[in-house]
Amino acid sequence: MKKFLYQTFFFCCILLTINFILYFIGERLYTGNYKEYSLNFNSYLLSGSHGNALNDNTEEFGVYNFSDHSDSYIDMKRKLKFLIKHTHIDTVYITVEDHTLSPYREYKNNLDRSKFYKIPSDYNYLFQYYIDKYVNNYLTLLSPKTGKVIKKYYFTKLKNSTFFGKVNDSINIKKDFSKLSKEKKNERLLARYNEQYTFTEKSILLKQTLLEIIAICKKNNIVLIGVKFPLSKEYLELINGKSYGADKIFKKEGLLILDYKNEYISKTNYFLDEDHLNEKGGREFTKLLFAKDSSTYNLLFP
Repeated sequence: MKKFLYQTFFFCCILLTINFILYFIGERLYTGNYKEYSLNFNSYLLSGSHGNALNDNTEEFGVYNFSDHSDSYIDMKRKLKFLIKHTHIDTVYITVEDHTLSPYREYKNNLDRSKFYKIPSDYNYLFQYYIDKYVNNYLTLLSPKTGKVIKKYYFTKLKNSTFFGKVNDSINIKKDFSKLSKEKKNERLLARYNEQYTFTEKSILLKQTLLEIIAICKKNNIVLIGVKFPLSKEYLELINGKSYGADKIFKKEGLLILDYKNEYISKTNYFLDEDHLNEKGGREFTKLLFAKDSSTYNLLFP
């Protein structure tokens, strides 16, 4: 019996040590940046990867960029409720792209990371909150997504090491969309379109979540403004007006939408790829979206 207990204890120590190592690696590579936030603003931008291009340029205009790659409306709702609980906010800018109600966002999201922002009222039972906050958050061995990120990172590092010969840096560098050949552009365009727009119906879950976000903002007297980010001319032509209708929900609710998707169709050098601005484009769009002397700003805040 003593031998069994000793072996069990030793085994648990090994698992905890492995988990401890993976936790800190995961924090650095995957979950750490997602947990960064500020409560020192009254206005926030909630978006997926389109918002990421604006970086922290928004802070110059008193808006905190709370966007992250792959955020769905469920992730944004968690962040919104977290902000309401911990600070005062009066304005929220939120993405209402043509694809944000696409069912692909039901499986490509940040639900494993945004649980960090869930508050006790999000749970039916309080013990579930503490399990998420302390058990699921720290037991990296139970997080398959974190494990995949760590595995991919170190596999890439190993693959690009000199052990396998001279590294060709061009392999892993994503070229600006404007610099690609027509054939490569079409490959990217079709791949993105097939990911986002091949579903016949919108996501009922995401539609309901967006309606809940609108209701939460109305209840808390928060001005909610929809934003449609600029898209490349080629991607706009491929989409050809197809939409899952997030903007229609806003219009039905009488909410303002700032539609800039056609804004930079002649500025190919502003795009990193078919539907994301690069650093230069993000910087210029931030000025357009939030500048106090713009007609948009005067319309919202006369």
